[in-house]
Amino acid sequence: MVKKLPPDGPNGASHLPAKKAPSEKKKIASRTDIPIQYVIPNEQKAIYTNHFAVQHENGIYHLMFFQINPPLLSGSQSEKADALRAVSSLDAIQTARIVVSGQLLPKIIDALVENLQTQTAREKGEIEIIDVSSETPQKPTK
Repeated sequence: MVKKLPPDGPNGASHLPAKKAPSEKKKIASRTDIPIQYVIPNEQKAIYTNHFAVQHENGIYHLMFFQINPPLLSGSQSEKADALRAVSSLDAIQTARIVVSGQLLPKIIDALVENLQTQTAREKGEIEIIDVSSETPQKPTK
């Protein structure tokens, strides 16, 4: 049997924890030095995407990736043109949906922009690629 306490508890004592004074802050343990090891399962497939949509609500962002395939056209050029005119819509098949917080989204955008700028600079020959495959890895020094 569950004993229900009156709003002020037995004998006038509150059954709720005492409120802290406004100047006192709750303290929690935290660490920022724990290394992250990225694990990518071998069975996880890379999926091509050529369409993207984003929605947000209450600081949560839904990044949705889709694949749109062109219609299969065959026959003469005239038959292909007629078949293409008859297409009323194309299916966008969702390949992935990633849900992220509003705090993470700017970091994702920054990483994408930086990566795109680096790739663009490489394509323009502004970055020299140095082959280090024959170098022996060095152990980190403490």
